Amino acid sequence: MIEIEKRSLINKSKYEDLLDFLDNNGKFIKKFKRYTIICIERADFVADESATDDIRIRTDGKTGLFTLKTGNWHSGEARNEYEIHFKLEEIIDAIGIMINLGTKYCVSVYIERKEYQYLDYTVSLDKYFLNDDYMIDFEKLVKDGNNRGIEKIEDEIVKDMNKLGLDIIKSQEMVDFINKINSIQKAQHDFTKIKVEDWYKEWEDYIYCRI
Repeated sequence: MIEIEKRSLINKSKYEDLLDFLDNNGKFIKKFKRYTIICIERADFVADESATDDIRIRTDGKTGLFTLKTGNWHSGEARNEYEIHFKLEEIIDAIGIMINLGTKYCVSVYIERKEYQYLDYTVSLDKYFLNDDYMIDFEKLVKDGNNRGIEKIEDEIVKDMNKLGLDIIKSQEMVDFINKINSIQKAQHDFTKIKVEDWYKEWEDYIYCRI
């Protein structure tokens, strides 16, 4: 499958307005907290704009998800996505695999997500806990080989988001946002200096979404 998604950064007021709108005009799917640990290519934790692989592990407090996205995240083009589920008790092994496939530098992100079905999109509203930010994401999955229609679908998503007063996040704005997240010292992990087991002890409550 090819994932087509568009995002918009929003403030708290807009976040609350959109929740009201989607409660009345969309179909609520679920609400959950999510912990994510993301591979970072550089030891200074600055986003590498040339990177073509995005390796991360996500948990919802119950199960784990190992994800690989291929394609340059900075280009705005559709990307291929591959996922494998695992038992949460196996997360130390999953982190070990991630470190050896990617780099030894990672960043933690913790959010609360509210997910809706709106029109033919999956719409996610995210509240970030380690930084005071909010984001909305419109996502649509299409089958591989449907490349001709991707540009048309992207235009449709943009139009539908614009109708809600949402400005699509620009490429440089996304880079700045990622670097803002990456700069949170509490969330930075250098596995050349810390053992995975020690990382786990510190972040266990986040991994199991207890916070």
